[in-house]
Amino acid sequence: MKLFFRRIGEGAPLVILHGLLGSSDSWLSIGKHFAARYEVFIPDLRNHGHSPHSDVINYASLSEDILSFFDINNISSAFLLGHSMGGKVAMRFALDNVSRVDKLIVADIGIKKYSLNDVRYIQTMMGINFNFNESRKDVERLLTAQIPDERFVQLLLKNLEWKNNKKLGWRMNAEAICANIDNLLDSIISDNVYKKPALFIRGALSDYISDDDINDLINNFPLMKLETLPDSGHWLHVDNKNYFIDSIEKFLVE
Repeated sequence: MKLFFRRIGEGAPLVILHGLLGSSDSWLSIGKHFAARYEVFIPDLRNHGHSPHSDVINYASLSEDILSFFDINNISSAFLLGHSMGGKVAMRFALDNVSRVDKLIVADIGIKKYSLNDVRYIQTMMGINFNFNESRKDVERLLTAQIPDERFVQLLLKNLEWKNNKKLGWRMNAEAICANIDNLLDSIISDNVYKKPALFIRGALSDYISDDDINDLINNFPLMKLETLPDSGHWLHVDNKNYFIDSIEKFLVE
């Protein structure tokens, strides 16, 4: 699958993978910062953003997409950063293709299986009837009434587009994502070991990576180090953007 992507800057390649229901647009601000030193690639993962749709979406297919992306863009190896679902894709890709990842950065996600409660707002998104909600304001009002996290509401609103029938709809392949949500909540299971530097960053106010999860991560990433960002939840790159960027910059030049 040929992924849509954004490319900015010059230097050693840095590939950034967005999370569930996100897109390359979600990371453009962070990407522009790193573009001062690196050639930054931000793809839309399958069924997200402007990338092609497929009924199949799991970590094997997502990892294969990134391998194809590397080959198409002549990226022999790169620094790889992934957040949330994108972090799981990054882990799977690094374990499958150790020689292609120089350093790995995973933002606020573990290797374990998660529960549906972690993505409960998907059901809210799928419940929007675009026959009766004809404007962005209509959709925003419905989402805001059921989703207390304003940042997540804005993330979803970025996925709206006008369809050929002159009605709003989701740009992402929402049906396939919902049908395969168990695959996207699943753990990353691999006998491979990534014996290169890996930085895991968690938000101090997030429970996505607990202390109990660390041993499982070390099994596959023995050189990992864990950093906890203060005053940060799951959206740590938004909650504490400067600290997040500084942590990654220091890690990449070590």
